[in-house]
Amino acid sequence: MKFRIFLLLLTSLIYKVSWSQESFYKVIPPSPTANSLLRLSDIPVDFSSGQANLEVPLYTIKSGSLVHPIGLRFLSDGCKVDKNSSILGQDWTLSAGGVLSRLIRDEPDDLVLASRKTPNYYRNLISQIKTGQSYVTELNNELNYDMAYDIFNYHVNSGISSKFIVDKKSNKVLAKHLTSSSDSISITGTGAFDGARIVSPEGLIYVFGAAPNSGYTEYKSGTMRPSSWWLAMVISPNLQDTISFSYKKQFQTVSSVSDQLIIRDELENFVSITPSDGELYDVLNNGSTPKLLSESFSNIYETCYLSEIKFKEGVVRFNVKNENSILILESMEILDKSNSQFRKIDFNTSFFYRPDNTPSDFVKLDSIKIKSVGVKDEVYAFNYFYNKQLGLPTGNSKLRSKDWGGYYNGNSSSLIPSNPYVTTWYSGLPPGNRRPNLEYTKQGMLKQIIYPTKGSVNFIYGSNKYTQGYDFQQDINPEGIAPGLRIERIFHMDVQGDTVLSKILEYSKGQLTMDYDIRYYANQKYLHSSTIGSLKRITLSPSYRERIIYSDLMPQISHFVSPGVNYGKVREIRNNGALRIGYTDYFFSPPSFIFVIPTIGVSSYSFSGDPANASPAAFYGGSSNFYNYKMKYKPYVNYNLTKKMIFESPSPTSIKLKQVVDINYQLFNNQITYETTVNQLNFIKNSNEDLNTGYFNMISTSDMATGIYAVDSVELYSGAYKAISEKTINYSDVGVDSSISNVLYEYSNPKYLFPSSIAVDRSDGRIHLQKLKYAFDFSNITSLEPLSQGILTLSKKNIVSIPIETSSFIRKGNPLVNYLVTSEVDEYDASSLLVKRKFKDILTAPIIIPSTTTVTNGKVVLNYLEKVSEVIRYNLAFKITEFKEKDQSSTTILWGYRNQYPIAELKNCTFAEVLNVIGQPTIDVLNTDLVTDELINNTIKTLRSALTKAQVSTFIYKPLIGMTSRTDANGYTEYYGYDGFGRLVYIKDFDGNLLKTFCYNYSGQQVDCFEEIKEYSNYEIFQMFTKNNCPVGQLGSPVEYRVSAGKYKSLVSQADAQQQAQADLQANGQTFANLNGECKVPNCTRVKISYLKSFVDNNGGNLYIGYIPCNSTTQQKRTVDNFTIENDPYNSDKKYIYICVTKNSSVNFYMGYDNQVWYPETLTVNEDGVCF
Repeated sequence: MKFRIFLLLLTSLIYKVSWSQESFYKVIPPSPTANSLLRLSDIPVDFSSGQANLEVPLYTIKSGSLVHPIGLRFLSDGCKVDKNSSILGQDWTLSAGGVLSRLIRDEPDDLVLASRKTPNYYRNLISQIKTGQSYVTELNNELNYDMAYDIFNYHVNSGISSKFIVDKKSNKVLAKHLTSSSDSISITGTGAFDGARIVSPEGLIYVFGAAPNSGYTEYKSGTMRPSSWWLAMVISPNLQDTISFSYKKQFQTVSSVSDQLIIRDELENFVSITPSDGELYDVLNNGSTPKLLSESFSNIYETCYLSEIKFKEGVVRFNVKNENSILILESMEILDKSNSQFRKIDFNTSFFYRPDNTPSDFVKLDSIKIKSVGVKDEVYAFNYFYNKQLGLPTGNSKLRSKDWGGYYNGNSSSLIPSNPYVTTWYSGLPPGNRRPNLEYTKQGMLKQIIYPTKGSVNFIYGSNKYTQGYDFQQDINPEGIAPGLRIERIFHMDVQGDTVLSKILEYSKGQLTMDYDIRYYANQKYLHSSTIGSLKRITLSPSYRERIIYSDLMPQISHFVSPGVNYGKVREIRNNGALRIGYTDYFFSPPSFIFVIPTIGVSSYSFSGDPANASPAAFYGGSSNFYNYKMKYKPYVNYNLTKKMIFESPSPTSIKLKQVVDINYQLFNNQITYETTVNQLNFIKNSNEDLNTGYFNMISTSDMATGIYAVDSVELYSGAYKAISEKTINYSDVGVDSSISNVLYEYSNPKYLFPSSIAVDRSDGRIHLQKLKYAFDFSNITSLEPLSQGILTLSKKNIVSIPIETSSFIRKGNPLVNYLVTSEVDEYDASSLLVKRKFKDILTAPIIIPSTTTVTNGKVVLNYLEKVSEVIRYNLAFKITEFKEKDQSSTTILWGYRNQYPIAELKNCTFAEVLNVIGQPTIDVLNTDLVTDELINNTIKTLRSALTKAQVSTFIYKPLIGMTSRTDANGYTEYYGYDGFGRLVYIKDFDGNLLKTFCYNYSGQQVDCFEEIKEYSNYEIFQMFTKNNCPVGQLGSPVEYRVSAGKYKSLVSQADAQQQAQADLQANGQTFANLNGECKVPNCTRVKISYLKSFVDNNGGNLYIGYIPCNSTTQQKRTVDNFTIENDPYNSDKKYIYICVTKNSSVNFYMGYDNQVWYPETLTVNEDGVCF
């Protein structure tokens, strides 16, 4: 809802201001997450359309500065006949990536080489046609002109979406937004488009098209034309973080049928016809009835499904199965960087059954099973409205079973309905029934979600209703039943089946998204006259008039609008069990119609006898009017929330108004792009026939051109509605105003619609004003100084949503004057794109000044500001490693886990001091995959010991989960525990005492949040692994890998904790050995020698070994103490040592240094061995 959006916007701006007053880096402990799986206690509803926004979050990827959610979404608008199922089945979609698609209109824009002409070009050309053929010939040569723009649309589930068109000017492809957006768009490809690069206002880079693109195969031409480009990468503004997407191709066949009723009247041969009240017949076919043309279409789509998402800490894989030649999503796996499974989600599916008990082609998602390390599996089941006897729309007969909105209605006759204006056309033809039918439209809709606790949430649907009172069939429709569904009730039940919470929605009569005039389903043409892309003259003979009524919206407009219903007022009633606790009224502003009634399209010539206002009867009954469709496409128009009234019930018999919110909007960037529609009218030359009693009256001259064209324009509008005021009145319990707040928004730059000022007028009479300046507000920058260059770089990289200057004012006096109270400015580093310095005002009292920044001689100048903090150093990953606050010593941040998380904050300490203590190699190891809690703790102990003046705080993390412990400068440690879904479940102190526990429950689940949490920790385990990645000819050494005790926790069992440790051992042991082991050439011998300790002690206590070391030619002498000494298990006096020597060399023993004694002979064992 718009109301929530603007509140969030205001909140985010306030957060930005408060954050900028803090330190450069602040580590925030974990908190309970609100993004738990299937958090459906309050199912959101789009009140203006009656649709449930049912989104199921599955996992959120966090990779450096990037955040990308993955979830499911259910479409609750109703069962559509032509709807295509996804890999999750009927009406479910996987929301995990993004796509850039286009609606190809006329010719693909990347295949048309010439630029477009404006509608006036054609009008002016045609108006000059008088006597000759020259202008007609010139028009005929315009064969490469594409008359319509392709409509591009992109959407990424992390938040960006928009529609745009492209145009070619000076060999450049320019994108123009239809829904006003600050996204920067660059079309890629030479000649044909191969994708796009879209940069959000935050500087996030979205790359479309590097992955396999999707296209479609047309039924008639069979040519493949790319129509979709999938999201390939998301890249951070400083290019340090990337999330990449991989896809696999699939082909889908989508079938549909359409009917056309064609009526033709011969004109050239002057066949006698009687146009009495619409009685027309097809004289060309010698028939007395119209021709009913039915077509079946099978469009083959080459599309893609998501197979993998890679990010720094791991990968998400989507596993698909093929069942009955249908691709179905089977599971989703989340793996860490060592390829160990962190979480798995199984999607259990089946097929809807036909009346004959055979499986249909429609897949339904029955349940989701969540498998996570450390917690029990959780299963969420789904039930649907489905009457097997009604079935689902398959086959040609079922494809005709659709109402006038395309929803399933169970009828299977002609798609052309009966109509009072064309009754006589239907002699011998079966009229169709396109009326909506609730029971059929509900087929396959989600009915119930059952939680793991057996509690449930349930949905009740109703038919859409509208005020027009007639429909496509021109029937009287007093109930105003419209196509599609709306949510009328959502209720939650506990395990016993009792309703514990419910929401009832009451709607006003709705308004259709367009006026369904019959003429949008029909077209009148002369001699095959049509909306054409190539302006070719048609010289067919004989001449005749052709009129067509289509079974659905005319092809020219069918892709632009769906017959939805919007509601101007909705009441949301909230019940707790049987007790009403309150209700909220929502009011929405209705948009203007997207289309206008078809109008006369000939500008240069007129037909005599035209009525001033053409009626449908005249249109179909044979008047002389020529109709050309005219469209005003406004994709930015929707129902905006204008008012909200909240009522509460303090008792069952009373109701009180608690709050009223009024929101006003303004349209910005309202621009029109014109397209041209050209229809050709060919009439007989030298005609002297006066057809006043017939169909038209042409100018009868011997030199009339045979090509006459009707020209009109299609108008593509762009723009955006933005809230400009938001007034909130809170009422006290006695029903009087207790507080009034009026928030006013201003937008200074029409290109970037971010608030430039937010004024809050409160009940106390004081007006608080916040002014914001962004990178685009600083123009004509030429200076090379850091502040100016930082702003210039942000603007070039489209990082335009972050305020550079934030100033607070108080508005007072008569007349009102703005007094500056405080101001802050951030200087951004041009390389890292991060804040380098912070400036704050030095005011001691409010002053009158519009801004603390100006651009003078190309340089950004600061006024009344001083530096309060500065970043001294970034690392190579652009992470802050040292910063300094005003009048304070430096603070150093030490990073780990591949620069993903800060592991230490050291106040009163420079980075150089840290580097001097632990060295760069240790810092490098902390940022490899081998970082362990033990390594971090040992490093911190070293720093605490060496840097006694530093105040050291430390942080331990578990990648993909979050912070597991936090130790402050006083040595106090808190431990954080999570369940398998990454949700915080407890906080413990350094002694293991519980400080807090957090419970997550669903409908019908009883949870004791004070119950003692039993947590299990793994025991220490270890195993020897042999390095196996040595070069050819060398052998690897054995290396021990240990999993320390307590590294893994479980809320399930001790065995589960131990299983996690064992999985770590198997997943990481070999990698650890390969990184830490040694490689040796196998030319050494390992010699085992025994001696008696008493003998050595009795002969001076110095036993020397003389030997030639491995890979050497020089003999060495060393005492036995230099070797590892092993005790004999049966003789305490007997000892063993192992020596690595060169193959076949001798080993000598000496008592003292020079005297050879005891075992002078050469000993050689394990001749083919390798020793380390």
